This record gives sequence, C-alpha cells and structure tokens, in this order.
Amino acid sequence: MKNKYKLSKDEELLWIKHPSIIILLSTLIPVVVGIVGLFLIINYSGMGNTIVNLIIGIVGAFIFLVILISWLKTKYILTTKKVASQIGVLGSKYEEISFSDVQGVDLVQTFWGMIFGYGTLVVEAAGAHNFVKFDSISNVKKIEKQISQLSSP
Repeated sequence: MKNKYKLSKDEELLWIKHPSIIILLSTLIPVVVGIVGLFLIINYSGMGNTIVNLIIGIVGAFIFLVILISWLKTKYILTTKKVASQIGVLGSKYEEISFSDVQGVDLVQTFWGMIFGYGTLVVEAAGAHNFVKFDSISNVKKIEKQISQLSSP
C-alpha cells in the first residue's frame, strides 16, 4: 500500500476518497433513464427488433461502465505529509503537494453542493499551475479544515 501512493517511511495514509456518490448517481441515473426511454420508444413505435435492442443494451452498458470505472479510478489521497489526486481510466495522472508547499486551500460549493454536503477543494502551492483539485468530494468543509490544520506550521 505504501508504494502505490508514493509514501515515505515516516508517512501515514489518513484516507483515500472518491468523488461524492451523489455525483455518480446524478450521472448514472439520467443515462439509465435515457437508455430505458430509448428502448421503450423504439419498441413501442414498432421499429424495435432484436439487433436494435442488443445495440441499445451494449451501448448503454458501455456508457454505464465507463462512468462507473471513471468514478472508481478517481482517488483523492490525504497523508500526514501531503495531498494527492490520482485520476485516469486508461492512463493515470498523479499530482501531489506536500504540506510544506501549500499556499492556500480554496473551497467551491454550488447550491446543490451545500444541500448535499459536497464541493470542490483546490489546494494551491507556489508556482503558476501547481495545485491539486479534489472535485465534488463529500464532507468538503471537514476536509478543508483537516488540510488547513495539517498544512499550517
């Protein structure tokens, strides 16, 4: 586990999170409803046959799996020394900032994010484009506080 997230000997993994389950559901439910609706429209209009139904099912299953795998492969990592994000389905993008380099922590919450308790955290470090973004993460205010405490000297 230590090597997978590039942990040093004296570093502990505090948690690994995915984006909010609300975000996953808000993406998957319209896809499922759309595929079922398309299936019903085509079959009740008389244009449906086995091959068309099979194509709709395969395309729907593919879209469903891509969304699910993308959510599962997005990880936000907090250790005793750094914040990191790992994103990617086919490839992998890993970004990290040590707490000694943190310049600021910005919290962005939409109206729905405030209601359901999720938001986006941007942990900034010195440099023009040096940041780690935790997009649509649950308990965002608690996590912001935790990162701010760990990064303050």
